Amino acid sequence: MPNPNYNSTPEVSKPADVNFDFFKVPVEPFEQPEPPAPDFNPGQAPSGSEPEDSRTYQQRRAGADKNARRYVKMMSTGFANIASIYAHDEPAEYLIDETDR
Repeated sequence: MPNPNYNSTPEVSKPADVNFDFFKVPVEPFEQPEPPAPDFNPGQAPSGSEPEDSRTYQQRRAGADKNARRYVKMMSTGFANIASIYAHDEPAEYLIDETDR
């Protein structure tokens, strides 16, 4: 059985001389321009704010339900596509039923 010699190490080559003179080159400071002040008129809502919602509770609920159905359909289709790619199969095999949605 060979007996390893732990006292000897392979020779390590000397790293190449690196020139760091580029750190000595002066750099001009970066001046960032001031952002424009927002237009604000007292008594009026800022231009970026949303107007108050004038829809009734039922209308907002119907819109939320519609968006939720779209989101579930989008996510189930996406997961079916990922599963079909992984399994090398058709995405239709991994879609959930309309009643399960």
